[in-house]
Amino acid sequence: MKVIPANIGDLLTPIALAYWLAGEAHYHQRDGVITIATNSFTAVEVDQLRATLLNNLNIESSRNSAGVKGKEQYRIRRPKREVPKVQALVKAHIPESMGYRVLL
Repeated sequence: MKVIPANIGDLLTPIALAYWLAGEAHYHQRDGVITIATNSFTAVEVDQLRATLLNNLNIESSRNSAGVKGKEQYRIRRPKREVPKVQALVKAHIPESMGYRVLL
C-alpha cells in the first residue's frame, strides 16, 4: 500500500519529482502531455499531490480517470503547456535511461 507522507510539501523537490517521473510517468506523443500513474491513491490523495506540485513547483495538472472499469483509479495529467516546465525542472536529475518518460 502506498502512503503519502504528512510532510509531502517538504519532500517534493525537483530531484524527488525526477525520480517519481522515472518510475511512474508516461509521455504521450500524440497529445504532448505527461501523465503520472497514481492508481493506488484516492481522489483526495491525488488532489493533495496535485496541490503540492502546484505549491512547490508551480506545475499545473488535472486529475483524470485511469479508465479501469469498476475501479476508482486516477492519473495526474500535465497539460502540453506545462511539459517544458517539467522537463526543465527534472532534466539534471532524472536518470538518463528514463528521460523518455518526459521526452528529454
